[in-house]
Amino acid sequence: MTVLFARSGGLGDCILTLFVAQQFRLHNPSSVVHVLGNGTMCEVARLSGLFDEFHFQDSGEFFLLYSFTVTDFLRDFFSRYDRIYFFSSADERRLREALTECGVKQCSILDPRPPSNLTCHITDYLASILETTGEGMPIPSLKQVQTAGFRHDLLVHPGSGSPSKNWPLTRFMDIAKMTTVRCGFILGPAEIECGYQE
Repeated sequence: MTVLFARSGGLGDCILTLFVAQQFRLHNPSSVVHVLGNGTMCEVARLSGLFDEFHFQDSGEFFLLYSFTVTDFLRDFFSRYDRIYFFSSADERRLREALTECGVKQCSILDPRPPSNLTCHITDYLASILETTGEGMPIPSLKQVQTAGFRHDLLVHPGSGSPSKNWPLTRFMDIAKMTTVRCGFILGPAEIECGYQE
């Protein structure tokens, strides 16, 4: 069985998707699994070792799908898959119709934005696209990251695209102090502007 995971987003969104891909791998070890996504998703997928091929969607041909326009290019690409897991906030009905017209045999679509009344962990919600639970999934192991010549066993990125989603920095600091491994923090312009570098 050849399967495609389609997902784009920021670093955190992409890492969360690895839990779903790993759950699928655990139950379908003989499947060939590809990923379609932006540069961030494809790089995270490559580091995870969970995928066999990577396809960048940064092409006008792929973006036509989001206007629900079916082309020969899209038919040739999507028809090769036995099943597609598509994470998208686009109109589900129209997206499913477009993918079906492309020759997709089985398609599961999930809006990656969690509902406001969500009570489970986000990974459980995302894993629901597999019609199973993500409970008890092992954490995907990324290759050790080398930054500025120093190796860290744990890298913490405390920010996100929206400050309202962020856990208080003190909580991250508390966890870092509890670990017995070398811990580093990844700070971008948004975190520095919020005073995280202090």
